[in-house]
Amino acid sequence: EAEWEFACRAGSNTLFSCGDVLTEIAWFRMNRVKNMPSPVGQLLPNPFGLFDMHGNVWEQVHDAWRPDSYQRLTGAAAVDPRVDVGIDGSRVVRGGSYWLWSSECRSACRDVIAKDGRWRSTGFRVALSIDAVRQMQTRNGSEIAK
Repeated sequence: EAEWEFACRAGSNTLFSCGDVLTEIAWFRMNRVKNMPSPVGQLLPNPFGLFDMHGNVWEQVHDAWRPDSYQRLTGAAAVDPRVDVGIDGSRVVRGGSYWLWSSECRSACRDVIAKDGRWRSTGFRVALSIDAVRQMQTRNGSEIAK
């Protein structure tokens, strides 16, 4: 969950990675084209080059849902509170969706989805570790900076 928020914020400390104006980078209630998710990549990316981190669909993350994840931890654990055991197997979703107001699509917005829950406004983002990317590039004959 903390990694998702880091990627979403893309170095910013504002509500949205782009500052206060969301219409150029996110699908939400006020600018959605139809009453369903839009194809990824139609709007501008965030400063890290990631598309649709705000709005469009909620993104399910690895962490299990605990409403008090950030309140109960202090120090280093509060920076990246990985939560593997949650309430009834529920998971955290981040980023908001096309159905919500812009204020509900901010970088820090989080919600819960049941382990067997299905919303048409929920998806996930495939992510690779740095080591996995290095291995792929080594196999392809190129190397990334260390």
